Amino acid sequence: MISTSSNKIDEIVVPDEIETYVSMPSCLLQGCSNELIIFRADGGNHFTHYGIYEGMFLIFDVSKDFKDGRLSCYLNNSGDDRPKFKVSDKPLDGYRHLGRLVASMKNYEV
Repeated sequence: MISTSSNKIDEIVVPDEIETYVSMPSCLLQGCSNELIIFRADGGNHFTHYGIYEGMFLIFDVSKDFKDGRLSCYLNNSGDDRPKFKVSDKPLDGYRHLGRLVASMKNYEV
């Protein structure tokens, strides 16, 4: 995950849960804020029509609002047994919008 001092990120990410910090050239994410968070796609290939497959890194900009027809990350605040984070192209009941997808990367193990 990429974390900054953003209040929004600090509200949802416990520092002990951060697996790694990464540094990327700014030219890769032009037009994005410094409030980025990265997740690895899992749970199946539900978004292949967006070019998203299991194992890819999904980069969300926390400062970007929901936009119709674009993928966003949502946060389950209720603490029930539903997944804590979920990706969707439409608003989800019981989830709070976390940020909009700005980039994805395939992950190759060598």
